[in-house]
Amino acid sequence: MSDSDLDSPSALDQFTDHFAAQGQKLLNQTSSPEQRQDVLSRFQALVSAHPKISALIALNILITGVPITVFFFFAIGVAISSLVTGLFIAVFVAGLWTLACVGIAFSILVPTVCFTTFIAFSVFFWLLVALYAFYAARAVWQYFSLPAESAPTVNGTPKGSNIEAWRDEFRGILDADRKNHDLKGPLGNMNGMNGLKP
Repeated sequence: MSDSDLDSPSALDQFTDHFAAQGQKLLNQTSSPEQRQDVLSRFQALVSAHPKISALIALNILITGVPITVFFFFAIGVAISSLVTGLFIAVFVAGLWTLACVGIAFSILVPTVCFTTFIAFSVFFWLLVALYAFYAARAVWQYFSLPAESAPTVNGTPKGSNIEAWRDEFRGILDADRKNHDLKGPLGNMNGMNGLKP
């Protein structure tokens, strides 16, 4: 370590000098050096005029200054510790309160979402059923409402004429049976019917 390093001021010395300069500046703003010198002169004159009273006051300040200083630092420490403790407690209580509120809201949200999802699926299902039922009903209506000449055919038979064709075939079978067996009326003995398909 060189001599220049020993002669250079440390960081603590720089901080102390800066703090003293700031204190002196604040003191000068509060009272001018002339005012302080005037007060000091009056104090010295009082001490010279009343040495016993001045000694009593100085001794009292010296003895009682220690507990007063300790009380002052104790009050500052309690205030700081109370502030920090209150801050931590407030943060902890706020976290617990937030967690409790969010938990209650979540317990309500889950069944609500399940219920709304069930409703959505139910509505979709019944809409789908209604759609297919509509398509089926429209197909049946078109099947039976088309005229025989314009309806599409299956194996040469018009789709729209199925009911009429079955009815005519059944009547033809009844008429043929009546002629072959001499049946009287359509509700006669039906045991001898030939050609009646199940």
